[in-house]
Amino acid sequence: MTGVKPLHRLRSVRLVGWSVSGAAAHALFGAVTTIILARALGPEGLGAYGVFLAVAFLLNQVGDLGLGTAYVRLATPVFQSSGDARRLTWTFFQARFVAVAVLALGVVVAARLLDRPAPDDGPLSVLLPAAAAAVLMAVGSHYNEVLRARLAHRAAAAIRGTLGAVRALAFATLFSLGALNLGAAVAVALLVTATESVALAALGHRGATLWPPVTPRFERAWLTLSWWLFITSATSALLTQTDTLLLAWLGGEVETGLWVAASRLVGPIPLLVGAVWSVVLPISMALGDPAKLTRYLTLSWRTSWLALATCALATLVIAPVVTLCFGSSYADTIPAARWLLFAFGANVAAILYGGLIHRLGFERDLAAVSAVLLAINVVGDVALIPRFGATGCAVVTAIVLLTGAVWTVWRVERARPTLLAAVANGEPIPAPPDREAVTTHG
Repeated sequence: MTGVKPLHRLRSVRLVGWSVSGAAAHALFGAVTTIILARALGPEGLGAYGVFLAVAFLLNQVGDLGLGTAYVRLATPVFQSSGDARRLTWTFFQARFVAVAVLALGVVVAARLLDRPAPDDGPLSVLLPAAAAAVLMAVGSHYNEVLRARLAHRAAAAIRGTLGAVRALAFATLFSLGALNLGAAVAVALLVTATESVALAALGHRGATLWPPVTPRFERAWLTLSWWLFITSATSALLTQTDTLLLAWLGGEVETGLWVAASRLVGPIPLLVGAVWSVVLPISMALGDPAKLTRYLTLSWRTSWLALATCALATLVIAPVVTLCFGSSYADTIPAARWLLFAFGANVAAILYGGLIHRLGFERDLAAVSAVLLAINVVGDVALIPRFGATGCAVVTAIVLLTGAVWTVWRVERARPTLLAAVANGEPIPAPPDREAVTTHG
């Protein structure tokens, strides 16, 4: 790729190190936060807080419109070649901010029209603050992508770790004072989110010629790329967040609280995987040597199996961990946590190979597969949640993530000869000759 530094000049090890360390710190403090909330709020209150987070993340991720990944793909070579990324940056920021704001407003208006403000401590009472959190997240998410495109993972890691510690300390202080309730927890989350967004925006602009703002202008190639990425992004967000919402609807607050406890307990795995993804995407887009690409594929294969085996072993010791962290009232969380460990272990393969899916230009295929997996997830949840609660939801999640990982690995390995040949010749990656067949049957 023209203007993109080779892998050895991307400081890949340092990027992975900083990204993973930031996610590790965030995961550690997030686990502490969940333990405090679980003991202070009980399963019902924890379930309501989980709904707050699910709505906020869902609005932010659907409102992303596929712009996050598209921006990293388009802006990384521009930044690395010292090009002008100002219009690209402001166009994507304004589009994303407006989209999330409109979605957030729609949720609030819908709640008002339904005339269901909800009881003071119920899940629906968090809709308004969740909408506000989503808008704040939109700013931080965009500038996190700016830092990714600039390969400034160290700065993003420092912010995540620091604010994770601040949030945990705030919750611990309120808990010790006996003042930690649902309202206080949501208020702290909003304040920390706002602080994180401001800090990321400041660092995103630092050292880059991105000011003043310019009039947004989308190019046709940007729109085409973002459209397919939007379908994938939206379906992935729904896959991730609708479990909590469906549990709140079909299973009740207690089952939702058990689900939140299980998902947060194993939360370090998707956070660490997400940290790896933030480095994998720009690096996999920049690999220009067939030998290095082959080594990357080999490492990805071995790492995927290692992650799955490690998570499988972790299921053997999860029971005492649940009891120690949350207490005996959360014993029913254990089966769900075991299934989620397996699910997130399988998902490592999808992350490591996912960057090459984008490089191969298979966004349309990925969008189709994501839509199918979303349908399976919703149907499975509706079928299993009423009878099995959080455990049924976890089983469906494991099936969906394993299926997605198998498809991603198969698709990349099938295209390996084409990919290596194009890289060796310094050519753009062409669409495979059976493109229509892939779209229809893949």
